[in-house]
Amino acid sequence: MKLKIFTFSIFLLISASVMAVLSSAQFQGYVAINNVLKYRLFQEDNDFNFGKFIASDDLGRLLGFYSGDGNSSGFQNGNPNATNMAIWSLGFSSLGIWLAHACDPTPFEDKTFQQLDPLVLQSVRNFCQWPSAKSRNKKNLGQLWDLFVNYDAPESEYVAWEKYMLMNELKAKSPEGIIEEAVVTMLLNPHFLLRK
Repeated sequence: MKLKIFTFSIFLLISASVMAVLSSAQFQGYVAINNVLKYRLFQEDNDFNFGKFIASDDLGRLLGFYSGDGNSSGFQNGNPNATNMAIWSLGFSSLGIWLAHACDPTPFEDKTFQQLDPLVLQSVRNFCQWPSAKSRNKKNLGQLWDLFVNYDAPESEYVAWEKYMLMNELKAKSPEGIIEEAVVTMLLNPHFLLRK
């Protein structure tokens, strides 16, 4: 009985410390994530704005932002919660669907889309024949991860993501569906999304 109480007490202490770390983590914020995507995915002098994918820049204020009134300043709305997680998820999903236009047989007439870095565009196009072996392979996944997440996450995160993306259950997805899945699951990674 004492062992059970001791074990349960240790579990509560560990749970409390993990929750303390998680509750102190904050998003990088709307502007920071916008800038990372703008820099990594597009050519110089581009019109990318993540607000397009979450309906407006005003919603970006719910994703973390710096505010100041001359007397005080600080980072606001950076703590993860159900609302901002839903907005991040929907935004990344919209971005993935938008990027899947790389598979369209005719050129996608969107000025910002045409400003994508050619390497990013080719990396997305590598998934247009999903689930063929030409599309569904470690080389394509690694290239996409490097372009989006880069070194923001440790290699163990990539290994877990790669294993997920190569699951047999994802073979049934359309090319557009797998591109969306890849983008959402990469960008919702806490190592990418949260401040370090």
